[in-house]
Amino acid sequence: MRFFFIILSFFFLSGIFFVIDCRKNKLKEEATSESIQIKLLSESQMEILVQIPPKHHAYLDRGDEKNYIPITFDWSSHIENGTLDEKPVLVKKPTGERNDEAGATVLRGRGNFVFESENFAKLQNKRLKVRTQICDEIKGICYRPEWKKVHIPRL
Repeated sequence: MRFFFIILSFFFLSGIFFVIDCRKNKLKEEATSESIQIKLLSESQMEILVQIPPKHHAYLDRGDEKNYIPITFDWSSHIENGTLDEKPVLVKKPTGERNDEAGATVLRGRGNFVFESENFAKLQNKRLKVRTQICDEIKGICYRPEWKKVHIPRL
């Protein structure tokens, strides 16, 4: 009888873990991703286009309580290897929309970021690390933040 109870418990627990694992994989399949494109406008100006999927948003600031992860551009590897002398200056960013419930400014749809630097020509055919965190407005969840290495094309 004890053996039967152990076997029955094993199958019951296996079923629970299978359901949990299937749900986790389903969330991964349903997760949509943003599109990021970089365009060199000149040797001193770069435009980065971020396209957020419908019914989703990304944060443009950390929020009133400083607990959100905004869209971030990591120039550190290019500064460390001498390709750039200093961090490029952000001269234009999307205004976004104020989300009072979250206490933050969010980007829905498309947003353009424009940076200026004297050395963008040296970044041709290299990659820029961009961090985003996409939130699903229907499900009320945010996916894990992701770093993407985005190709910088030639002028």
